[in-house]
Amino acid sequence: DSLFEMLDEYNQLFVGGTVLDTGCGDGQLALHFALKYKPQKLVGIDVSKNSLLKASELKNGVLEPDFGSKASDESEVTRFIAKCPTSLIQMNKLKHFDIVFRNNFIREFRKSVASKVSNDEAAILKKSILFKLRNIFNYVEEYKFSVVLCLSVTKWIGLNFGMLGIRKLFDKLKQLLEYKGVLVIDEPSPGSVRRTMKKHKGAQFKDEDVDFQAMTKLLIEEYKFVLIKEKMLSGKGDKRVIILLSL
Repeated sequence: DSLFEMLDEYNQLFVGGTVLDTGCGDGQLALHFALKYKPQKLVGIDVSKNSLLKASELKNGVLEPDFGSKASDESEVTRFIAKCPTSLIQMNKLKHFDIVFRNNFIREFRKSVASKVSNDEAAILKKSILFKLRNIFNYVEEYKFSVVLCLSVTKWIGLNFGMLGIRKLFDKLKQLLEYKGVLVIDEPSPGSVRRTMKKHKGAQFKDEDVDFQAMTKLLIEEYKFVLIKEKMLSGKGDKRVIILLSL
């Protein structure tokens, strides 16, 4: 909620655009963004097949033509399992994925959507949202985006690939954005980085190469972005979100 309160201050920058959500995960941010700003096209990319499975299921469940109907838990679970590749279930890849909880979440999401958009609008949105298995470093598209969402991505790229990885990310974001395109990016705090490293002790992180607090300065001075707004979000005290314009 606090993120969209921030974005709503600059509503005109986001409505009706072409949007890329890097590291889209399970698609919640992408779907909320699409419902709020009605983009012409929204592409969500991620390197996790399981996350993209969840994202597609969420989109289809919330934006299907009968999203206002009240299906039972049993029928909802049956529909979900029917869409899951047998191999995923057999390999126990979904052991951390509570189907019933997920289904209830989707149904409640769908109820809230029913009061905001018509069936026709939902059908249009459903076609405008695409989820793709892609790596941001080698992602290419035949058109440029008016908005790029890069949230919860910089920390992982920095820790795994160092400052060279951050620069490679910024090169790609600059390439993908159109002139006067909008970049929404987050800057992880030292505390957030330390907690992630502690949680993943066995990982070979390149933390010594990364100065996350220098990212905004780097985007402005070297990549010629213009700062529009930066804010520490309520409820996310260790994450600063920055909105920039690409020139």
